[in-house]
Formats: sequence, structure tokens, C-alpha cells
Amino acid sequence: DIEAWQAWSEQQNSNNSNIGIKTFELNTQKVTGFGQQWSSLSLTGLKEKATWQLKVTSPDTSGEIGVDEELSSIDARLSKLKLVIPESAKPTSSTRQALWPSVNIVIDDLHVDEMKLGNFKLSANNTGQAWIIDQARLQAPYYQAELTGSWSKSQQTDNTSMSLKVESDDIEQLLTALNYQAGLEAKESKLYSTLSWSGSPIDFDKAKANGTFGFKLKKGKLNEVEPGAAGRVFGLLSIAAIPRRLSLDF
Repeated sequence: DIEAWQAWSEQQNSNNSNIGIKTFELNTQKVTGFGQQWSSLSLTGLKEKATWQLKVTSPDTSGEIGVDEELSSIDARLSKLKLVIPESAKPTSSTRQALWPSVNIVIDDLHVDEMKLGNFKLSANNTGQAWIIDQARLQAPYYQAELTGSWSKSQQTDNTSMSLKVESDDIEQLLTALNYQAGLEAKESKLYSTLSWSGSPIDFDKAKANGTFGFKLKKGKLNEVEPGAAGRVFGLLSIAAIPRRLSLDF
């Protein structure tokens, strides 16, 4: 259980414990944590100064990860990673969550549930008062998505703001990759949104968020689809309580 190991590690750091481990090798049939599960996983670690260099291999993920012993920064390069969306991503504790560590992550092939998202890059910095996304990008031959934003903390509250831009020259292939029936064709499509809400990034509630949303299609058409499929496609655009602007050019 990753979360149990994390709690143990944090306790060792808080007690200034030094148990002298410099290398380790772990082979297990199953690893769980943060709503995820990986099978047949092999993990090796080597401690160099104050940083652990990890190498992970399994059918669902493989690559190298660098983590400093204070858990304040993570540097990862993975050839693949398969994740599932947890039923509930929100923490069960009422305690305010600490800012996430600084990260520099590259994933060559990212899958979330049945969605094939392509190459993923994330660079974010923890300043002590805020977690700032310098660059977040998803990219495949048929689309590109970019995200910027920040999660700031004050003594009283947390606030998150995000700006998203998605562009595609083959929305039919994009819908297929996202596990939707490809009933829509367009040579050019753009989605753009700016959102802000009270709380951390995982406290997002579309009914309480403020912002703008826009979607444009050019040179496109809606094909014959199975009953209900068109509703699923356009349901992607339904974000309650957010000012919307929809532009279609068929």
C-alpha cells in the first residue's frame, strides 16, 4: 500500500530517523494507493545523496523516477502509464491538504481508464505559498491540450485557477481515443476555458466554479450515430453554472 509507506516515510523524517537504507529491490504481485492498482510490479531504488533514484517496471507502467528524501520534488520519465479515475478523488479527512511537491514529469504514452491520451508533460513548482503549473501538455497526432494555472494558499482558504486550451484537426479520431462514438467530423476544432474555484484542484465542483467556456468547430458534420450517442458527444460541452459560448461552423 503506497499510502501506508508514505505515512511511514513521513514519520521517519519527522523523527529524524536514519535507518541507513541505501538500496532496495521490491517485486510484488499487486501495489495499491491513491485509488490505483498495479500488478506484477518490480521496483528498485538507489539513494544518491538526498535523492532516491527509482526504476519501476510493470505491465501498466515503466520508467525512472527521482524523489528527494523530503518528498518536496519529483522528477519522472515514464515510457507508459495506465491510470483509472477513482470513484472519489477527494480526501476523506477535513484537514486542509498540503501543497503538492514540485514536479517535472514526462510520460510517453498515458492512458486514463479507456482513454488514450498520448504524450504528457507536466512542470510545476511549489513556492511555499502556491503550486504553480509552468507547463502541462497532452499531445497526440490528432490533438494538443495545454493547461496553465495555480493553487494558492492563505491562512483561511485555498483557491485554484486554471486555463485550458484544446485544439484538434481530427475530432473524429479524438472522440474515438476518448472512448466516445465517433459521430462528429471536423477539420478544425478548438475548446478553451478559464475556471476558478475555492479549494484545491481536487475540490473542483462544476456547479460552484466560475469562468468561461468556448467551443468552435469548422468544416464539420454530425454523422448518423446510435440512439443517445449524439447526446453523449454534446454532453461533453455541458458544464453547469459556467458562462458558455458555443460556435459551430458546418
